[in-house]
Amino acid sequence: MSFRSERLAPEALEEALLGLLKDSHRPAARGAGVDLLGRDGRTAIEVKATLSGVRDLQAALVQLALAVRANPSAEFVVLIATIKRLSRPRALQEFEQVREMLRPEVGHRLALIAATDDGPIAAPDVATVRELFDRVKPLLTGGPILTARGVTAAWTNKTVEVWKVLFDGWLQNRGPMTSDAIVRASESSSPTVLSVLTLLNGYGEIERGSDRRVMFNALPQRSLGEVLVVLRTMTRRTSYVDGTGRAPDPHRLLRKVQAGVRAGVSLGGIVAARHYQPDFDLNGLPRLDVCVCARPAAYWEQWTARVGPALRESRPGDPLALLVVHHLPRTELRRDLERDPSSEPALPFAEPSEVILHLYDAGLHAQAESLTTALRSRATPKGERS
Repeated sequence: MSFRSERLAPEALEEALLGLLKDSHRPAARGAGVDLLGRDGRTAIEVKATLSGVRDLQAALVQLALAVRANPSAEFVVLIATIKRLSRPRALQEFEQVREMLRPEVGHRLALIAATDDGPIAAPDVATVRELFDRVKPLLTGGPILTARGVTAAWTNKTVEVWKVLFDGWLQNRGPMTSDAIVRASESSSPTVLSVLTLLNGYGEIERGSDRRVMFNALPQRSLGEVLVVLRTMTRRTSYVDGTGRAPDPHRLLRKVQAGVRAGVSLGGIVAARHYQPDFDLNGLPRLDVCVCARPAAYWEQWTARVGPALRESRPGDPLALLVVHHLPRTELRRDLERDPSSEPALPFAEPSEVILHLYDAGLHAQAESLTTALRSRATPKGERS
């Protein structure tokens, strides 16, 4: 089983790295000269989405050297970049030349992780840099994400569904699940479930009982970061804007969705978050998120045209989306979803795991973390599921 995503667009690289490294790094304060700071203080990271040729690389490394003084506690100040028009040997040569030009106490703390025209590089060859390189390499190259045991993480729409079942179980404190229960809940095959459990076990994110039931042992920060990254490379979401140029009105659109209930539709994003967390901390409704089950494309095109005749798909340079439709690989919604009493018939809310992913996708990181905490706080332990 294999998975290969296309390399992330430059403008998405920094956000993707933050999502992938959120368990070990945080955004740096202004004046730090870098984008991310390690929570353990060992690394500071500067992201350059796209460099072109020798001069760009040299300028970025000189800037990185200035950041060394601003981050005296960091063992390494690391440049993570994609570099066009430069080979691996030439990039490594330029990196070493810049290091040699600097005073040892500065040069020896510089590190480079980059994708070049003929492959990725990481220097110097020390444990701290190698560990970081192993984590970010898939983002730079579009290659498979590997566990410490060398198992391929085949993140696809189906394997994400398996992960969501486990995440929902943890959020709602449902207790350990058998593999058969995960197969049924995710509408996946046994080999697919096994591949995900093998990956998560390699990450140390799941615990197994003596009867082989499994559950997340804590917030799965590493796999969550990876899922957020790969979802951006999958064709599972369609964004729409108001084609008339008028000011967007998400509340009006929500009323139309509630009035035009169709099988296979659930409310997600901010609307569902407010249901699950009544004190959800956000004013207004910047956009509307809905989930739709697998149907022929024409089925959902007709539905979208009915609820929003002026909607058109977003293009580069458009304003923020008014509606985001998340396409699920499953053919039917889960039967245990909570429902919106303000619609007739009652429209279901998307499962909590999906809602949290929507909030992260919308850039509402603090709200996503707050909802995660709220769901765990309100959940009471439930019996084991078979």
